Amino acid sequence: SSDMSASPSAWPGIVRLQGNSQCPEISQQAMATALSLLYHSVLNIPEDELAEVFLAAHWLQYTALEQECARLMKARITSSTVCKFYQAAEKCHRQDIVTVCFDWLCLHLVPQMLLTLHLGSIPHNVLLKVIKSDNIFTWNEYSIYRALCFWIFLQLHPKIQIMPAHSVIVAHFSQKNGGMTFLETPQGSKYLALFHGLHLEGITESCHLKELEQMRVIPQAWL
Repeated sequence: SSDMSASPSAWPGIVRLQGNSQCPEISQQAMATALSLLYHSVLNIPEDELAEVFLAAHWLQYTALEQECARLMKARITSSTVCKFYQAAEKCHRQDIVTVCFDWLCLHLVPQMLLTLHLGSIPHNVLLKVIKSDNIFTWNEYSIYRALCFWIFLQLHPKIQIMPAHSVIVAHFSQKNGGMTFLETPQGSKYLALFHGLHLEGITESCHLKELEQMRVIPQAWL
């Protein structure tokens, strides 16, 4: 718990709400929660509301609540929250939170995000930065390649409810595309930059190289 009522100087002035028309990304529930915390000393925000309450606090200029939400967000980063927290922090220009979320993604992309549907929630531009980071943790370069293939599959199938098996990903990308690899197709060309971030020379195991050729994601000239 945290004593939010002890900092009246950090409270916003009178707020005139008009159906949240100026902040459509903030739900009425999150706005109501933020406003209710003006009058309560104990802060107890559900994890699934934290990013939105943070946005509401920022919009209301309720500095004490924004700071407390920021503290909680940094402590509660998981596979299911990291993207929400990252995007909320970007909107509020909170580079401190963005950095913590980015560092978490670099460390957990392969060992954790690759195992869940939340992998697909990573924005394209953020994933590109993670792939290019010197701080990305991985068992090997092929694991990063796998993460990219899974991520693209989730972009192409946004309504999927169960994380597909690796064999499903291999089968999907092994399809013929008129003699072209996936990245050479109009659908795949927008993902080229992601694969340019890979160190393909680091993929040396024969089974991995065989699968690279079978999947037909990367142009033959790259291999």
